Amino acid sequence: MDNNFHIKTESLIKIRGKNSYDYLNRVSTNLIAESDSDNVQKTLFLNEKGRLISFASVFKYEDDVFILDCSGNIENLFEFLLKYSISEDLEISVFKNNFYLISVFSKNNDYIIESIRNNSSQFFENYNNKFLYLFKEDYGYNCAKVLISQNLIDKIKEHLNGLNELRDDEFEYIRIKNKILCSSNEINSDYNPLDCNLDEFISFNKGCYIGQEVIARLSSQNKVQKVLIGIESNNFIDKNDVIFTKNSNGNFIECGKVTSAIFSNSLYFGLGFIQRKFYNKGYTFCINKNQINIF
Repeated sequence: MDNNFHIKTESLIKIRGKNSYDYLNRVSTNLIAESDSDNVQKTLFLNEKGRLISFASVFKYEDDVFILDCSGNIENLFEFLLKYSISEDLEISVFKNNFYLISVFSKNNDYIIESIRNNSSQFFENYNNKFLYLFKEDYGYNCAKVLISQNLIDKIKEHLNGLNELRDDEFEYIRIKNKILCSSNEINSDYNPLDCNLDEFISFNKGCYIGQEVIARLSSQNKVQKVLIGIESNNFIDKNDVIFTKNSNGNFIECGKVTSAIFSNSLYFGLGFIQRKFYNKGYTFCINKNQINIF
């Protein structure tokens, strides 16, 4: 995975107003501390039933707070934020598909980040609508992230010489193998964050947020019904395929489904969810009657 980078088109939500952080703490799961521009904080936005709307990164840029939706649900998130901000003195706006997010996988990540930062003034010459934000990612894998307005892409690529640009399918393989949830395939209203092993982005001490009562009950009463799994198979698998196991009578019973799938290195890999009662209990699993391995 070293010495590669991947480019993805992204959207941003901007929140302007003195109560921006207070508002985000009332509507998202994690404790979002008011911070300087170098600090990126991850949080989740849930509906009233505790189901996922967005997995997002929050950061300050100049005088405004920005939200980078990591899950392809920018429109749903924007509608959610507007809905619960009616009584707030806030300005919330969305910028769709105006940015590139570059993920850099290199042993020289620190050097690359510093090189871009030290030359940032050159990038902004003769450009309007300029945006450049640098941060490190440690969810799922360690990499450097470069978030830019699209007109800066050629300038940034000059600092990525010697690195290989990953195709979307190559990046998807990395995402699936590392069980990284940055897609609406998994981040959607079919699942709650405890199904997705996203507990670390929930503060159980900070007080109320949308969906808090449901999540607290699921956690305290150990009622989480599903578990995220990685899938490896010699045979074809596809999104929405049903996962089966066998009961004590040897009959196939449905226990889950595939949410993402990719073919790579002569094998099929995927993500999916199964009922927790079958997980780590010695059951075998299959898709289309072909046995699969889970991780």
